[in-house]
Amino acid sequence: MTFTKILVEPDEIPILETGNNIFLYAIGSSNQMGYHLERNSFDIDFSLPSGATYYNGFEEGDFPFVLKQGNPEWTTSNNDDADLVWELTAEKASSRSVYSIRSPALYNEEGTPGVSSATLTTSADWPAGVLYFSVLESVAYPLDNFQYTVDGVIRGQAMKTTTSFEEKAIQLSSGRHIIDFVYKFNPEDVPLPPPNVFPDRIGADID
Repeated sequence: MTFTKILVEPDEIPILETGNNIFLYAIGSSNQMGYHLERNSFDIDFSLPSGATYYNGFEEGDFPFVLKQGNPEWTTSNNDDADLVWELTAEKASSRSVYSIRSPALYNEEGTPGVSSATLTTSADWPAGVLYFSVLESVAYPLDNFQYTVDGVIRGQAMKTTTSFEEKAIQLSSGRHIIDFVYKFNPEDVPLPPPNVFPDRIGADID
């Protein structure tokens, strides 16, 4: 479920484009007004970090999205099945976020290899710098793996499961680049183990 909130509305507390915002939520079992046992709050700062050219934690609840106002473009693809692509999720996120993007479940009983990518295309006027991102990995090579590439060159990969988001960094030269975050199922086309090996596998989450 996704909600959209206008930043400034009459008789409402404004949402700050720059600075910290505190959001409250409660989860109930019906549509009736009342007391909810499950409730909490979280903070979001929509500010561009000091010295950053671009920042996106997917906190606008928008993925994928096209090039707009000088921002880079995020897309997602799967050459074999257009429905099995990366998607926005609130199930897992780093400690400073609500959303992340998640790779699709490519497991199939036949063991047919599959590949799905989330792609960031930077703007041509970007200066040289470092791209930081966080990844939660649930992979086990050779059954599946996760890679990130810049202009087709592998810059990092994961072949095992992690229990929390880990920060990664990619050094980028100035100009336009295509950064692919790639989840592969059975990349070596090997015989599969029993299905109970896979129930808790999520591939990768990026924040």
